[in-house]
Amino acid sequence: MKVGEIIGYIESMKTYNAIAAEESGKVTEICFSNGDLVEEDDILVKLN
Repeated sequence: MKVGEIIGYIESMKTYNAIAAEESGKVTEICFSNGDLVEEDDILVKLN
């Protein structure tokens, strides 16, 4: 994964917002599943 690459989408009020990677690296863990509720500053994926 590279900086700026889209890692997923967050739905808010029927609108989907793209989430871009802030750092480069290999994804080692996905912290949420489709449909889970997330909040601001939650870690969505972990990189090495």
